[in-house]
Amino acid sequence: MSGMRFVGLGLAFAAALGVSTAGAQTSGGLSATVALAQHDYAKDADVEVTVTLTNGTARVVDVPAQALETAVLLVDVRDATGRHMPTVPPPVPRADVVHFAPGEKRVVKVRLGVFSPPLRAGVYGVGPAASIATGAPVSFQIR
Repeated sequence: MSGMRFVGLGLAFAAALGVSTAGAQTSGGLSATVALAQHDYAKDADVEVTVTLTNGTARVVDVPAQALETAVLLVDVRDATGRHMPTVPPPVPRADVVHFAPGEKRVVKVRLGVFSPPLRAGVYGVGPAASIATGAPVSFQIR
């Protein structure tokens, strides 16, 4: 039931921004490179993720500004089996967007610590949220 709540909140977020739900499911042309300063952490709130977003299209790509401010919307964390790790609910949607011009790159840093419950000891992968960009995840460990 809680997974359905998060999907519903994500769809509500997309609808509030005037984005079709089909558009909310794909990146719209952005690619992402995800990096971590280290790969071993005491707790998930210590994990700082650097995401380099690049518009590889010939058109402007709009991204909700909130997605560039919070890990809940920008990244996807999965455990070693590939299971998505549940986060706190996303923030109330805002209408402002960030425009990525063709070829434009932006670097965004977010801290994790948005999980409910917090991540247990184990190996995880963090990658871009599919609604924002495409890109390969990188692994990290919680001790």
